Amino acid sequence: MKNKNFIKSLSFLLILFAALFYYQIGCNAAPGVPKTVKSKQPALKVNLESTAVAQVASSVLTKMHYQKREISRETSVKFFHAYLKKLDPLHMFFTKEKIREWEPMAPRILNDVLSGSPQFAFVVYKYYLHQLGQYRDFVNRFNISDDQLKKDEMLELDRTKADWPENDAALKDIWRKKLTNDVILLKIIDKIEKEKTAKTPEKPKTNWKKASPLEQVKKRIQLFITEEESANSITVIEHYLNALSGLYDPHTEYMAPATEEDFNINMSLSLCGIGAVLSPADDGSTKIVKIMPGGPAMKNGQLHAEDRIIAVAQGNQEPVDVIDMPLHKVVSLIRGPVGTEVVITALDAKDGAGGTPKTVRLVREEIELKEAEAKAEVRELKDTTGKNRRIAIITLPSFYCDFEALRAGNRNYKSSTRDVQRLLREIRAKGEIDALVMDLRFNGGGSLAEAIQLTGLFIPKGPVVQVLDANGDVDIERDFDGGKVEYAGPLLVVTNKFSASASEIFAGAIQDYGRGLIAGDTKTHGKGTVQTIVDINEYFRYLGLKFKGGALKLTKSKFYRINGHSTQLRGIIPDIIVPSFTEAIKAGEDSLDNPLPWDEIRPAIKIENNSLSPKIAVLKKKSADRIAKNEDFKKLQKDIERYRKNQEKKFLSLNIDVRWKEYQDQKRIIDEQEAQLNKNDETKATDKKKDILMDEMVRIAVDYINLEK
Repeated sequence: MKNKNFIKSLSFLLILFAALFYYQIGCNAAPGVPKTVKSKQPALKVNLESTAVAQVASSVLTKMHYQKREISRETSVKFFHAYLKKLDPLHMFFTKEKIREWEPMAPRILNDVLSGSPQFAFVVYKYYLHQLGQYRDFVNRFNISDDQLKKDEMLELDRTKADWPENDAALKDIWRKKLTNDVILLKIIDKIEKEKTAKTPEKPKTNWKKASPLEQVKKRIQLFITEEESANSITVIEHYLNALSGLYDPHTEYMAPATEEDFNINMSLSLCGIGAVLSPADDGSTKIVKIMPGGPAMKNGQLHAEDRIIAVAQGNQEPVDVIDMPLHKVVSLIRGPVGTEVVITALDAKDGAGGTPKTVRLVREEIELKEAEAKAEVRELKDTTGKNRRIAIITLPSFYCDFEALRAGNRNYKSSTRDVQRLLREIRAKGEIDALVMDLRFNGGGSLAEAIQLTGLFIPKGPVVQVLDANGDVDIERDFDGGKVEYAGPLLVVTNKFSASASEIFAGAIQDYGRGLIAGDTKTHGKGTVQTIVDINEYFRYLGLKFKGGALKLTKSKFYRINGHSTQLRGIIPDIIVPSFTEAIKAGEDSLDNPLPWDEIRPAIKIENNSLSPKIAVLKKKSADRIAKNEDFKKLQKDIERYRKNQEKKFLSLNIDVRWKEYQDQKRIIDEQEAQLNKNDETKATDKKKDILMDEMVRIAVDYINLEK
């Protein structure tokens, strides 16, 4: 097998070398232009560097990806449309008229890029820049009166699925409506700030008045267009290749050298000093993907996953509008010296695509590793017979391991499994526990080895997960710890839609062995694929090319449970579903474009009947009865219904009076619910936020103990 792969790689390199050699001869034929000389601002055109990157990366993608897509006219046409969407996700710059001009090229662009001819990428990008210039002229001329802000017209909220505008006249109408909405949003934020200042005059206000809302919008758009115009040839190729890689699956992407450099920086830098993982959103805002444990955002409690950041201020300085700003620039605004204040203005995810603005003040902190480590607590609760039960809760934010210390032979290296084992021993040294709750909510995964070893703390031995590669070879990963079991009592694993990858492997194995119960959202995230980093520079070295080629993050294999079911797409279905707000959020592998399908392979072992099955129905009913009577869950259900209703909105009013009333209505509902809940809220005195979901999990654990006894 290894010899075959070597021969394939060698043949691949020879073909590339021949193609690039002939391209290089053509470049060298141009008099007076040495091949190694680059201007300070390289011309936006096909050159040796962009050709080499496009050809090598696209060839690696099509030959080495787990899913072998056919190199066909149909795939090429999909590539064509994906590239247009990549550059213009909101359908604001390309028209049907222009797309019809390009369509004859669509069936051949995939073969063109594979053969080293990515010209179409530049044809479209140059037209995109032309349209941005037209947009800039339109913005410069744009003006709007107070009367015009009260017209009864609507803006389509999600233009990612909208039809392309027919012509330039239709485009300009979209531009006008978008600019009107941007101005309304800033005026509403300004009004909210004035109200807050009037109620709490001792608090310094955030200064939004140094520029008018319209001036702020114009300035932000100018910066956005300037950023887009600074693109070089590799930037264009990066967009082009990512349109292609997105057809394979949502986790495969080409990273240009600058992007790769950012990727290689320690992941803790993406926490931005407030403890939030960010990503660009289609509407130009910056979306919060995840709130990290122990960071300022989690301690504050006002920011949540799916909220969209629209402005950032340093302390009491004027906020910077970050709509349409590149992610790395937003990150640089949010990060800063420890102890300094950053003010985040975000649109609340609970209020749907329109969003209700909220301003959150946070003090930047150094988010230490220990904040993301496993933590434990013990709760004591009386069961229905009056007997006191001790429930241990271990919260595991990720499957971490200090690989550097491990390789160095440090016997005290940090790992999630070792920490969980230590916590269990420390708890039990103070008295036996009746049940253990493993909290994996928002655990996005991490080390596969840690997931396997952690499973080993709860089972004697055996397979934990299967890994299938693109060649059809299956590797069965097992727990080899000599049959030791650290804890054999009742076990409850809590998950949600943000529990992914290694979390799903652990939860799936616990469920398959009948070793414990899984409870939480209707399913976990559903990421059952494995990625690897392919260094394009390695290929360039063989080809004698001196410039940097970046890297390709490539899906190479899939995870399967020991019962043979993939964790991809479907995730892990819990035994007991408990209502939570994360359930309502559109998140998970099935919400992404072009995910790999669910499938199954041969089971690793024969699974005996799950002894817990008869008890699950009883536990479900007990939990459902409690939840139906619980005031906190009733409030949560109202929040979920409000969120879902807002998500169904297709259009947004461009009448500022209507928008202000909508904001006031939403705020009144929230304030009324909070006031009702705070009447008898004991957690307020202790400054400890309620976790109604975990409260219910503890009660389920007590029911579980009684059934086991």
